[in-house]
Amino acid sequence: MEKFRAGFGPYIRNGYGLTECTAPCASVPPGLQAPVDPVSGTLAVGLPGPDTVVRIVDDNGEEVPFGEQGEIVVRGPQVVPGYWRRPDATAETFPDAELRTGDIGFMDEQGWLYVVDRKKDMINASGFKVWPREVEDVLYTHPAVREAAVVGVPDGYRGETVKAYISLRPDTETDPDALAAYCKERLAAYKYPRQVEILPDLPKTASGKILRRNCVPGRKTTDSRTERQVAAVPRTTDSDGTPVPQRLLAAATRLFAEQGYDRTSVQEIVEAAGVTKGALYHYFGSKDDLLHEVYARVLRIQQERLDAVADADEPVEKRLRAAAADVVVTTIDNLDDAMIFWRSMHHLSPEKNKQVRAERRRYHERFRALVEEGQESGVFSKATPADLVVDYHFGSVHHLSTWYRPEGPLSPQQVADHLADLLMRALRP
Repeated sequence: MEKFRAGFGPYIRNGYGLTECTAPCASVPPGLQAPVDPVSGTLAVGLPGPDTVVRIVDDNGEEVPFGEQGEIVVRGPQVVPGYWRRPDATAETFPDAELRTGDIGFMDEQGWLYVVDRKKDMINASGFKVWPREVEDVLYTHPAVREAAVVGVPDGYRGETVKAYISLRPDTETDPDALAAYCKERLAAYKYPRQVEILPDLPKTASGKILRRNCVPGRKTTDSRTERQVAAVPRTTDSDGTPVPQRLLAAATRLFAEQGYDRTSVQEIVEAAGVTKGALYHYFGSKDDLLHEVYARVLRIQQERLDAVADADEPVEKRLRAAAADVVVTTIDNLDDAMIFWRSMHHLSPEKNKQVRAERRRYHERFRALVEEGQESGVFSKATPADLVVDYHFGSVHHLSTWYRPEGPLSPQQVADHLADLLMRALRP
């Protein structure tokens, strides 16, 4: 800001607002200049507007003292009452008609508001909170840095460690060690990046916003597995050619796996997918719908394959064995999605849980029908009721997530063959 004023003359006045507000929540009034926090170097975004209440709260919703960081929440005439026909999203984002912004900030004793970073982007390094923006602000002061994105990456000792992704200005040179040393001189020991990677460009949304998480290999918002599984979703594309529903499902799946369903907000999902909340609600009615779809797309694959096997013109023992093996292979192929769902399904609404149970029941009933067909024809023993046979096999399938590892000694097909053979031996007359 000072560089702009030195070069062009006018003073740029900051402001802070969100899509959910029809006017700024805070801004720098005429005749005043925004102060800079002497500790963090953060520039204030403004003072709250007329009839606007801005609070800084902790994870329990309690106000924190001046100067202490917490989530920014806003109440005022410019805050919209909620999302159109989206009661679940409204309840999550507007508890008690107060906007939970998802932004971390603090307020000084004069009422100036400072925005620190997005809540979801906090890095936990050995128990210390590190905000990416603070590190990025230091990197941007380096003459060779054009773009910077700071993220937390897994670290065996610290839990997470700070990593910076950098693109350089034209005709400049530097190296990762030099950039790390530059930050070390200007930041606390636990904040400076231990890892620096220089890229030609950083990934961005269609509007030019840098996507921090997409810098990390394996954290992209889309992947081939997701593309295969959401084939049944209409392929309406965003500006980069990737189907919007696919982007949303991939982002939601990754975030649910990394931080849990209950700790992932709708705002985080749309930011990770690089789309708007309107796009999410066009395809999915709520966060519940996304979680349900994570599981439903796997079940659709399994149901289609079971129907094809059951309808084949083959002996019943061959069809049952093929069905028993297939459910194991398809579960392992989609184990991450299955784990996410089973760990989080208790968060679903009663209506969604009822829908899931009905979908699972249809699958189990078709499987049970094969067992009963074999029992009635004398191919299988009737000593064990068909319902218990189904429970026995699917109990083994549901426990795969507790022990199966891709790097283990058995391939998915080998596991499937073993479990299918166990089932078939148990059914012998």
